[in-house]
Amino acid sequence: MLPFVIAAGASLVQSWFVPAPSASVPAVPAPSAGSPGPEPAPAPDLPRTPSPTDPADPTGQVRRSGTLVMTDYTAYDLDSKAANWSPTGDDWGPDRDVAYASRWADADGDAVIGRKDPKYVALLSGGGPWQRADCVHAPYSEPSARPVGDRLTQGRAICVVTSAKRYALLVVTGKAPGQLTVRVTVWQ
Repeated sequence: MLPFVIAAGASLVQSWFVPAPSASVPAVPAPSAGSPGPEPAPAPDLPRTPSPTDPADPTGQVRRSGTLVMTDYTAYDLDSKAANWSPTGDDWGPDRDVAYASRWADADGDAVIGRKDPKYVALLSGGGPWQRADCVHAPYSEPSARPVGDRLTQGRAICVVTSAKRYALLVVTGKAPGQLTVRVTVWQ
């Protein structure tokens, strides 16, 4: 076995062992004068380091679930275990994951805004039931997946990547002037 090391970023290095090359590897014929040469071999399936948008475990256990009544211009910490999801008005803060606004500058009407909007928030298509894997593969940062305006109707689902790199699913259950009610599921 030979060591195989991949460096990803300045602070993360991952290594594992791969089999040593075999002495009985078949020879690849040399390309003829007019041909482009042999096709490159496909890359081996190597283990990957989990990231917020591509974790190794797409199932996970539910950490917390409940109902959240999001009020106008208030941010919430979906990693919090506080009964009210630790709301803060007019102060985003480093741990706040999602907020609701009845008017948003680049939206036609109201919006659900994520941390580093729209990098960590995405509207899901379809009618559910949704699972953590749907949030793992959600179209984060895509303009067509922004949870804004008439997309925020009862039964629609929104995925959020939290500040602690967990996945949260918000399903709209009600809407009134200045507030949006969602059923929240946060996975480990």
